[in-house]
Amino acid sequence: MLNIEKIQLSLPRFLINKEEGATYSPMPSYVDMFLSNNTGYMNWFYNNFKNYFLDLVPSDIKLGEKFGTIGIPIQELLSQQPDDTIYCIGHLELSLLPKRYVKPLLENFRILCVDVMEGRQFITSEIANKIIQYRNEYKVRELVDQMAGPMFGLVTYNNVRNQYSKPVFKYNPTKLAVVPCHKPRPGRLFMLSELHKEDLLQDCDWTLIPDFSEEISDEALEVEKAGDGHFYLSPNLNFKKWPLLTDNSYKDIQNFLNTYRNDLPKSFDNLTNNTFSDSCFSVSMDFLGAHMFNVSCETRDDICNDKDIFITEKTFKAFLYATPCLVYGSPNIEKKLSNYGFKFPSKSNYDHLHGMERASAMVDFLKQDHNLDELKQIAEHNFNIAWDRKFLVNLFAEHLKGSWIS
Repeated sequence: MLNIEKIQLSLPRFLINKEEGATYSPMPSYVDMFLSNNTGYMNWFYNNFKNYFLDLVPSDIKLGEKFGTIGIPIQELLSQQPDDTIYCIGHLELSLLPKRYVKPLLENFRILCVDVMEGRQFITSEIANKIIQYRNEYKVRELVDQMAGPMFGLVTYNNVRNQYSKPVFKYNPTKLAVVPCHKPRPGRLFMLSELHKEDLLQDCDWTLIPDFSEEISDEALEVEKAGDGHFYLSPNLNFKKWPLLTDNSYKDIQNFLNTYRNDLPKSFDNLTNNTFSDSCFSVSMDFLGAHMFNVSCETRDDICNDKDIFITEKTFKAFLYATPCLVYGSPNIEKKLSNYGFKFPSKSNYDHLHGMERASAMVDFLKQDHNLDELKQIAEHNFNIAWDRKFLVNLFAEHLKGSWIS
């Protein structure tokens, strides 16, 4: 039996990037998510978990049954006799606790640190080292560190289901691929430039959308003065964050940008949201089975261990859209998804690769002849399990239980 509760902490939003003015809010616990805490960080990602998933959680997992989304105050918790309850706290929150709280908390209670939403991007080396220090300094009872795992399967279902009921499966591709890139991360520029170089981009639907900084940069002003295309019209384009947009050392990327300069920023015309809104809500059933492949360009593509591989809505939307998925992400990301039960084309041979090599190998795969019957079977299998709430909840349960067993 896993009884999971939340620790209540009165912590403000934290400034994490002074240059961009970015702030951090405490990450949601599993209690926040499955009880649909409408005050939690990025709560729109899980605003209907309670309706869609809570009743399907196995009976040997209890979420917030005693303290709910409010949680138990840290002082009250430390005054209690320890039992087998698991208490959730964020990595940053744990690192900020006074040592007079940390020692009794870790030595007497079972603690779960979860980062579902951000894939460790706010867990700095300072925070990570402090938690390692705690492990070495104290006689820690149990401290489990858990990333998203399959949770974005539930998050994506939540957001798509909020807009559509499960559609009837169909797979009648009229184009090679859909390639939603949104922010111009390096890997996404590698992918788009490779597709352009091989003359495949014209048979794809794709997007590329910048984000903006509050301060006008000198680089942005210089580009704007040149008058080159809509993508650079705003003087607030964040060139500091996306340096490859103006880095001439990557000739293929510059050739791609020069070719499509007047088409950028590029979004999908048939989406109800505006161009610069969050990609997680970019949903249209016009995409259902309409492409031979979905090229998912994930948020993270770094080399990491299996538990830190970050899989987001970018990939799970492909399954819900009845489209075979090719994932540009961390090495072995498709292997991880296969272990969850999803299927990929049998001839793909790039999952061990990273960065530009991966992008190039994926494009080489796209250039091959493909068996549409096999692709349709893959699309239908992934479609059925991605729309299966029980299947998704079982993935969560296995993810959660596996960490405690191991």
